[in-house]
Amino acid sequence: MALYCDTPTQSVAVAVVAGLLAGSVGLVTGSLVLVLLVAATASVVGEVLAHEYAGDDQYRAAKR
Repeated sequence: MALYCDTPTQSVAVAVVAGLLAGSVGLVTGSLVLVLLVAATASVVGEVLAHEYAGDDQYRAAKR
């Protein structure tokens, strides 16, 4: 679900964290809809944070 990460390492990190978070929610709630919602949200948030952390100048310029 990590669509726009700059490096394979960023993509893997965002996908793993999103998957673990969504899986945890799924185990606790048993709700597939909630799992999908958490996975999608975590991927988008992870993507933004990865760009902020990496100092992506193109991303920061687009934010302005």
